[in-house]
Order: sequence, then C-alpha cells, then structure tokens
Amino acid sequence: MRETSEATQQLIDAQVRQLIDRAHSHVIELVGQHRDQLEALAAALLKQETLDEADAYAAAGLPSKVPVSVAIAIGAARPEPPRPDSETVSAGANGHGRTLSSKA
Repeated sequence: MRETSEATQQLIDAQVRQLIDRAHSHVIELVGQHRDQLEALAAALLKQETLDEADAYAAAGLPSKVPVSVAIAIGAARPEPPRPDSETVSAGANGHGRTLSSKA
C-alpha cells in the first residue's frame, strides 16, 4: 500500500532534486574558490598518505585549531548548504573527521 499519492511523490522528488542541484552548485563554487588549498592538501596526502589535523591545516595553509566561526569565514570548514524554501524537505548534515587519508 502506498503512503503518498503519485502527485505528492512527484512534488517530493522535484524538491529533493532542487536541494541536490543547489548543494551541487554550492560545492562547485566552494571548490573553485579554494582550489589552491585543495591542491596543496592533495599534494601533501600523495607525499605522506596520512595527515593528522595539524598537518592537514598546515598543508592547506591554515593555522591549526582554527575556531569554527573563523574557519567558516575563511572556507576551512564546510558551511551549511543553502537553505531550501520553507515548503521543501529538509536534509541533515554529515560530521567531519579529524584524520585525512588518501586511501579509499
């Protein structure tokens, strides 16, 4: 038995697609803005394979243990994705790890 009508499901699907498209555009913009930091971090990971938090910040050219509010202002931490319209479905956020590795 279906819990929603076809029209409701289409509306939900359209809103989810809009959320995904907005988040994707935001990520592309952030990567472009911080490309140099990303490339420096990737190069450090290729050399050392694993970086602790301090080394990861240093590789990206950022001071270690940056307060979250400052990190967001300079792009070191992942900002919250754009907010959906009030009538759209909300999404949760993922946590951040403290160790980076080039291994999958």
